[in-house]
Amino acid sequence: MGKINQNNAYFINLKKSELFDKLPIPSVLKLFDIGYIEQWPKKTCHFGDKNLHKFHIILVGKIKVYNYNIENDRYFTLYILRANDMFDVLTLINGYTHNIYYESLNYSEVLCIPLNRMKEWLAENPIFIKSILDFTLHKMNYLEEYVKQIIIDDTPTRFAKLLIKYHNKLTNKLEVINNLPHDELANLIGTTRAVLNRHIRTLKLSGIIKIKRKNIEICDMDRLIKLIKTDS
Repeated sequence: MGKINQNNAYFINLKKSELFDKLPIPSVLKLFDIGYIEQWPKKTCHFGDKNLHKFHIILVGKIKVYNYNIENDRYFTLYILRANDMFDVLTLINGYTHNIYYESLNYSEVLCIPLNRMKEWLAENPIFIKSILDFTLHKMNYLEEYVKQIIIDDTPTRFAKLLIKYHNKLTNKLEVINNLPHDELANLIGTTRAVLNRHIRTLKLSGIIKIKRKNIEICDMDRLIKLIKTDS
């Protein structure tokens, strides 16, 4: 791939994102100069230790972040990253290592930057530290809410909240979790595919949702919200 310039789609999308929009144009372009783009076919999996020397910015696609227990073959999905998100922030800031896995849920393209070059770039662009802090706090808040839901809410409530969280009011469509297999949806709310399928059937029979070409469509948002309020 040739040199990235201001007319390149990668640059345009990254520059207008909330994380990078406050940076000067030359600073964003330099990220492409000091890094390289990797293609991750669907189901490409990387263990956290393999990313110790690289910082990543997702340009295209969706990547699942999860923990995996090899002894009982169970995994726990933390969250899903999408275009213009980044990882691994903890390794960049203090070299922290953790038992984490990254898996592409669809075809993805990732800007990989050697950690030493990224640290040099960060020293030249200290304004980006606030973006890193905001991004990290957002993920911490998400995980705090997730833990609270696992403890307090029942499975139907957690699923309803998941649908509402990723529903785009303007398009009336689900984002990020659209097209995900039911086992992936189940892992996002801490349950099994079999249990989730029962709740999906209940919502379908009641006319609250419908399934079209593997996509879940919300037909009655008011009733979906009412379910949450009733169960809370």
